[in-house]
Amino acid sequence: GVGVGFSLLLVIHRASRPYNAILGRIPGTMTYRSVRRYTTVQVEKVKIFRFDASLNFVNRAYFEECVLKVATGKHVHSKVDNGAVPEIIIIQCTSINGIDTSALKTITKLVKLLKKRNILLLLCSAKWDIR
Repeated sequence: GVGVGFSLLLVIHRASRPYNAILGRIPGTMTYRSVRRYTTVQVEKVKIFRFDASLNFVNRAYFEECVLKVATGKHVHSKVDNGAVPEIIIIQCTSINGIDTSALKTITKLVKLLKKRNILLLLCSAKWDIR
């Protein structure tokens, strides 16, 4: 009864607001990790952003909100990297297993919006199925 209902709500909440991070390179390696959890090096004016879920109608608004916060230096991880406003945002897609049409429209909208702000939005490491 109540336990099942609570578990279902928790699953929906986690799906709609997955973990996400600004990434930096761990010095002396080619490994990129969260700037909040590790000591990292970043390229000036470039932000690498990872969203740890498939993109769909459930979380597309949250994804958009997070990317816009990265663009303005207001993402929760921006406090670690001095809140620098980027010229390039790279979406690191290894954790994205799928994208539905509503999320694709959101990405298209973000590309256009950020272009008006002179910020280039790029995708990298996308799985073959979502290219």
